Order: sequence, then structure tokens, then C-alpha cells
Amino acid sequence: MTCRQWTPGLIGAAVLMLITSLPQILLCYERGRQWNGAYACLDRDEFAYSAYVNALINQRPRLNDPYTGEDGGAFETLFSIQSLPAYAIAMPARLFGISASTAFIILLPTITIASSLLLFLLFFELTQNEIFSAIGAFCVLCFGWVAASLPWVFFSPHVAFPFLKRYVPAFPFPFFLAMTLFTWWALVRKSVFWSFLSGLCFVVLIYSYFFLWTAAPRGLRC
Repeated sequence: MTCRQWTPGLIGAAVLMLITSLPQILLCYERGRQWNGAYACLDRDEFAYSAYVNALINQRPRLNDPYTGEDGGAFETLFSIQSLPAYAIAMPARLFGISASTAFIILLPTITIASSLLLFLLFFELTQNEIFSAIGAFCVLCFGWVAASLPWVFFSPHVAFPFLKRYVPAFPFPFFLAMTLFTWWALVRKSVFWSFLSGLCFVVLIYSYFFLWTAAPRGLRC
């Protein structure tokens, strides 16, 4: 792809990043000096996820319960099994000395840009039209939730960008898109390299979010 062909995809990603960052911008504006580094919550599950990431940043064991605060549980939990995204966020946060809240703030635009560009690439591979690809990526990420919702949900409060719920499915979502793109390249280019990368993305999904890794093979079969 040329620089000119990349331009619509980059513009679409930038616009989408601005849209998804509006809740955080509004929070910082309204709170002013009392902002205190808080992140704009998109889903109530994010409180438990950020607590688990914060525990890993503080070097507590993987088997900790964010609801009870206890360490070393006897059984695996959804947090401990799907721990790859949590460690992927906690380790850089610990390295750079930032909090779980700050990491969640950084994660949102990062995932938005990565998801938008991967979808843009996938559509471009299928259509060879950069304008259509940019519009398609934007529409899928903005309105994809419509396909999974009941009609009366449209007129009630809901999460407009469910793929951005941190840290799952936000963190593994680009890997889901990348696996689809790599699989396509592996088929059309008959390349072992892209097959390997596709399989690697699938492994990441297995230890990240069960809804995505179970949907991945079913989607590819279709």
C-alpha cells in the first residue's frame, strides 16, 4: 500500500480515537484539578478488572480475588485463567511506574487505533478500495453492536463501543482481527509464516477471553 492509500485509514482511526476518547476528555474537563487520574468507566466490570491489574502491579499472586482481596485461592477464577491481558498491562505499568487507572486510560486509544487499522487492512485486502475500507472499518466499530442487540435496546442506555471494555475484550480484540487478517494472507499467499502468526494470535485469545477464542474458529469456518 502507498502512503496515499493509507491516508483514509489513518484519518478514520484518528476520528474514531477522538470519539472514543470523549468520555475521558469530558471527565478531565468536569473534574478539573480534582480529576486525580481517574479513568472514564465504560462498563461496571472494569472496576474488578482494574483491581486485578492493580494487584498484579503490586506483585500479588495470579490467584488473587479482586472482590474479596484474598490471595492464593484454591481454585482458578475467570481472572486467573484469562490472565494474559492483565499481565500484558500490569508488567509495562510496573516497569514505567504508572497506575492501573493510567494504564486503562492509555489502553483505550491504543486499542481503538489498532482495531481500526486492522479492519482497514482486512477490508482493503478484500476490496482494494481504500475509501470503502476506511468507511467499512469505521462503521463496523461504531455500529457492530447493532447486529448483536435486540431492537428495544437501541432506545435504552447501553455501551456504544462494547469492544472497548477494559481489559477484556479490549486487549484481545485486535488479536482477533489480526488472526482473521493473517489467516486470509496465509490462504491467498500460501504462506507458512502467516499461518504461524494466525495460530499465535489464536493462542493469545485462548488465554485472554473465552468469548473471542470460541468465536474465532466458528467465524473462520463460515
